[in-house]
Amino acid sequence: MLSVSAGGLFPASDVVKISDSESSAGLQTNHAAICCAEITEFCGGTNVEGFCTDTEAFFAPALSLMWRPHCGMTDTIKKQAITPASNFMLIPLIPFTVRTIYSNLLPMRPKKHFGQHFLTSPSYARKIAEAVPAQAGEHVLEIGPGRGAVSIFLKERFPEFHCVEIDGDAIVKLKEKLGEGHYTVHQADALTFDYGRAGFPLHVVGNLPYSCAAMIIKKTLLYGSAVRSFTFMVQREVAERIVALPHRKANGFLTIFCQFFAPPRVLFHVPPGAFFPKPKVRSSVVQMVVDAKPEERLPPDEWEQLFSFVSKSFGMRRKKLSKVIGGSAQGRERCENLLRGLGCGQFSRPEDLGINEWLGLYKEWNA
Repeated sequence: MLSVSAGGLFPASDVVKISDSESSAGLQTNHAAICCAEITEFCGGTNVEGFCTDTEAFFAPALSLMWRPHCGMTDTIKKQAITPASNFMLIPLIPFTVRTIYSNLLPMRPKKHFGQHFLTSPSYARKIAEAVPAQAGEHVLEIGPGRGAVSIFLKERFPEFHCVEIDGDAIVKLKEKLGEGHYTVHQADALTFDYGRAGFPLHVVGNLPYSCAAMIIKKTLLYGSAVRSFTFMVQREVAERIVALPHRKANGFLTIFCQFFAPPRVLFHVPPGAFFPKPKVRSSVVQMVVDAKPEERLPPDEWEQLFSFVSKSFGMRRKKLSKVIGGSAQGRERCENLLRGLGCGQFSRPEDLGINEWLGLYKEWNA
């Protein structure tokens, strides 16, 4: 019996024990095997050849515990260093379970109730940070920094940036990564956090949880011209709704709400493999730069009425607008006349109108 110590990094019960019969080819069938790429992806990289700094830092100790049988040796195991050249090579886990290795490798476990999907690709993180259009004298707030994938690049550009994070465990890891500096971390729920604590004018950036992305977007935009831009990573379907054009099924309440404040655009897409854990949906980075004061389009005290007017209509999106808004026969006739005056067909449905038509219809209907 050959016993190999785990070097003190794992419990004593996890000492490796390999019998002669299990050596060489036998190990390939008697022990669970996974490939380097899967371990690396789990730990925060995209593949073995592209280690990011964080991945290498906590992945290297695990590599010293990975053993591969040397062909032809029946009573010994030759320890071989795992290098980038051995990408996608099957490595026996001897006999650690995947669960044991994962729990010792990860700095922290993603929490489902927070909807955490950590961005692990440095290249995408840098692109997001570089896309923030803040100028001198303006402030930056990051929502949900998690383990700091984007934060480390924001710190380079905006040393005094603010971030708001609800997870205390993530904040500990975040501060370890960022080190000393003039940045500010707020432990709070982004939906209740007062953006004024970060200062105005403000630029907001973040990888938003899929479950509450729309609510965070709405809250951000309701600050009006005090928020100069947002750069958010969201589910691709949400991004498509934000930038949708009239006469498209994706055109809905969120479309009109966002486009009231500024023209949105999708900057780039991010694949599921850039996250841990892998989400089941695709992601996109969408940006809005408020280039004109929304207060000049409509007084802020009427915003709620406008959005209620639009929301009510999209609640019955399959019906004609004249029937939804008009109600009575006289009201329907008036609505049809207004739609024709705006260049829309009298039989238009909610998805057929863009923000300018909706704004015009609202003002004319309430005149």
